[in-house]
Amino acid sequence: TPMLTSLTLLNYVEVDTEEEMLGYGISIILLNIGMYFVAPAAAIIAIKNRINRN
Repeated sequence: TPMLTSLTLLNYVEVDTEEEMLGYGISIILLNIGMYFVAPAAAIIAIKNRINRN
């Protein structure tokens, strides 16, 4: 699933401080919000616009 895939990104970064971990965690949460909500909403709007144009 995309959420598990995005969490594997943490394996490739070197986290030294708590602040860095917090920053990476927030970034991954925002990435997941984009994948689960923003991308499908944008696709639905684009499809609706194409249907309404015809």
